[in-house]
Amino acid sequence: MARFFFDVYRDGRKIVDPEGSYCENIGLAYREAKRLVEVLVNEGDESKYPFCSSWVEVTYADRSTLFRLPVMKAA
Repeated sequence: MARFFFDVYRDGRKIVDPEGSYCENIGLAYREAKRLVEVLVNEGDESKYPFCSSWVEVTYADRSTLFRLPVMKAA
């Protein structure tokens, strides 16, 4: 299993995931990131961020970026 980190960028700040999560593959890391996006959308008012100023960045253990997902409500 690989270790992935799920850092959140919101309101101009970076919220670092200090522990990370172990996932069997990149697909499962993507699912975990999507779940985190859903949690963030449900706890905040993303309508005040029309240009998507929030996102989840998924990185490998060496902190190299794998992908980013925007935090925004589905259309």
